[in-house]
Amino acid sequence: MATIMGITDNGPRNLLQSRCVLTLSLFLISSVTAYGAQWTITPSVTAKDTYSDNINLSNNDKQSDQVLEIVPAIRIQGEGRRLRLNFDYNAQGLHYFENTNDDEVNHRLRSGLNSELVEGHLFLNATANITQQLIDERRGGSDDNISGSDNLSDVFTYEINPYWQQKLGSEAETLLGIRYNEVNYSGNNGSGTDSSGQSLYWSVNSAPGVGPVFWRFDYNYDEVDYESQNDTERQSESILVGYQWTPKFNTSLTVGYESQDNDADNIRNDTDGAFWLAGVEWALSRKTSLSAQYGKRYYGDTYGFNLSHQRKRSVFTLSYSEQQQTIRDQILSGKFLVCPEGVVNPVECNIEDLRVGENPESGKEVIGPPLDVTASQVDDYFISKNTNLGWYHVRKRDSFNVNAYRQEREFQTRNNNELVHGINVGWNRRLSRKVTSNVNLGWATNDFEDNSDSKTWTATFQLQRQLSRDMSGALEFATQKRTSDIETNEYTENRISVSIRKTF
Repeated sequence: MATIMGITDNGPRNLLQSRCVLTLSLFLISSVTAYGAQWTITPSVTAKDTYSDNINLSNNDKQSDQVLEIVPAIRIQGEGRRLRLNFDYNAQGLHYFENTNDDEVNHRLRSGLNSELVEGHLFLNATANITQQLIDERRGGSDDNISGSDNLSDVFTYEINPYWQQKLGSEAETLLGIRYNEVNYSGNNGSGTDSSGQSLYWSVNSAPGVGPVFWRFDYNYDEVDYESQNDTERQSESILVGYQWTPKFNTSLTVGYESQDNDADNIRNDTDGAFWLAGVEWALSRKTSLSAQYGKRYYGDTYGFNLSHQRKRSVFTLSYSEQQQTIRDQILSGKFLVCPEGVVNPVECNIEDLRVGENPESGKEVIGPPLDVTASQVDDYFISKNTNLGWYHVRKRDSFNVNAYRQEREFQTRNNNELVHGINVGWNRRLSRKVTSNVNLGWATNDFEDNSDSKTWTATFQLQRQLSRDMSGALEFATQKRTSDIETNEYTENRISVSIRKTF
């Protein structure tokens, strides 16, 4: 996982970018105000003191440092009859006692608006986010901006998405929408290229429950204008026809044509051509579901499946998917853990595909950053082949989780494919009414065709105590070790930190 929310105050361009994104966020808030929404405002502040024995994640020049972190934050949620807003912002102030030139303030934001402008027909969604991501996976880094920050780049995104939906009699419905977005980088050299994108999408489908036969037509077009590399265009048309054999079992067949133009020579197959996909969905029981598909696209055979099994105290998921992506696509959308509001028990949660910043349905909230494994900031199309396994188990005082992942990236215009796989294991135990402990272990390996493979081991132990109704404290030990074919990318780091958080 390499997504870190943040922006550093290291230049006028950063300041301008952050002001633009924050201005859009304030516009979203004012829109909700105009519709008289119900508000929930939760300010908080966190103070944390961290000691690291290798603050720069160096192989041969280890320097220890003590870092004071102050994080004022505010979360604003507004919900009206036809509007919903989520605004989550914090400013991470870092003071290094030894390397004082590294002092910085990181602004971090995730916000989204869902609105219904004309009841039942015209909708407007908008998001504005400030995040940070690793520039180069080969070099590694930390996920909290404290150590190894020279391999981080600030990422600013916003997106506006109006769409119209309409019933066509009693047997069909249609949806027409446009989407405009921007992805901009600033900070360290080597980050991605600034870009703007425009999309048009249109679909017509049979109304739900009309009969055993269901169908759908889709048209998608999008173009991306890059500031310093070739612009790209993608287009696809497809028709799906399916049959609902029983309430729990259906099959479908999709045929279509896809094309793209990126003004560059592809080293792989011709990217234009027809495609087809055959699929099946089967609800084996009330708690077990299975879906699978097979077909052919321009790069050859393509597969996908999802298996989910839920019991009273546990849930198991296994999935495999293939799709054409860019880093830009991964920054703008992803898979998120979505739970009922106020509930963090994974057994009651689902993994959903959302635009980054997008609000889930009413009564639910997004927990944490995207679950996807993100790549280095290389602007190129790649075929992403993802396998994910998840297992959560909850007992009276304990909860366990295992997450394993594997992602292959076959780039379209360069001979440097990547393979990333790893596993994370967590154990949470409630030691008393006010004290909990957390143990997390992780292992990840990155294989590259340019002989710069790496392996990373991580381990953390945390004790957390609820000090009062609105105040909590934590003590944490963490260690990470990275080995690499490139000696300068190897390092070890050990940390200890103590923190206190108060909400108002």
